[in-house]
Amino acid sequence: MRDFQTSGSWLAVNLPSGVWVVFRIVGILLAAGLVADGVLLFRALRRKPDWAGALRRLQDQRWTCREAGIVLATFSLVVLASWIVAHAFRCVGLHPDDRPVPGLVISQILAIQVIPVTVVISLIRRRPSAAPAFGWGERKRMVPDLVRAAVFYLATWPPMVVMALLYLLVLVAAGYPIHRQEVVRWLTNPELPLAFRVTLGGLAIGLAPLCEEIVFRGVLLSAAAKIFGPVGAVLSTALLFALAHFQVTQFVPLVMMAVAFALGYLRTGNLAVPVAMHAAFNATTVACAYLARHWPMGG
Repeated sequence: MRDFQTSGSWLAVNLPSGVWVVFRIVGILLAAGLVADGVLLFRALRRKPDWAGALRRLQDQRWTCREAGIVLATFSLVVLASWIVAHAFRCVGLHPDDRPVPGLVISQILAIQVIPVTVVISLIRRRPSAAPAFGWGERKRMVPDLVRAAVFYLATWPPMVVMALLYLLVLVAAGYPIHRQEVVRWLTNPELPLAFRVTLGGLAIGLAPLCEEIVFRGVLLSAAAKIFGPVGAVLSTALLFALAHFQVTQFVPLVMMAVAFALGYLRTGNLAVPVAMHAAFNATTVACAYLARHWPMGG
């Protein structure tokens, strides 16, 4: 491990080299994000986005409040059951935070992601195809929509970072302890089995974005729009998404990301867009966590 040191009368920094790589990555993403924000603003000024049409497409997906309630109840019950099982294991000393049981963790993640989506699939089977539900029917739109997903992903970085820093300042001022996410600690713990860490990273980048977007944007956003309108639907599902992660220190960034995912879905009508954005954010988090694994701050 190589250290870089910057010294001066007002600044002394001694950080692992991987942390500086993370700073560079974030800097590049912020610069690219500012460009993406400028492009989106320019396009919006030239041609006003058809948000009314986007709302109609969302409402036409026919997800009812009853169906959304079933999916949300299933998700909540699975999360609660998973928490109870993990707490019971911790009480008997079999599942400490720093030495988790790999099989239990993977089983919990699979249950939380797969069971609610299985319920969604069972509801979709009543329909002619899955395409009307999530906008996956027009294959010719897929590549342009994925390009839009990349632009939306980059455009989210500047406002998200600003709000996250302000939020962290508030937490620090309030004396709240800042810790890394539990999953991030597991991913970067060399004492845990490599197969477990690779599987955990794969689930975070692949399965979680797909399943969570089906539940939160695919079903809940559509049903909420019928009750609260577009703004209320975006905000309510974003809050639910952030609360479902049980991460106080990440609450505001999660809300910001969820709002961006919802806007991406509204703008394109294609659920592949928020799935791709979500996967990109998770991949960036995993990569940066690995690079900064030797940094003790917030351990």
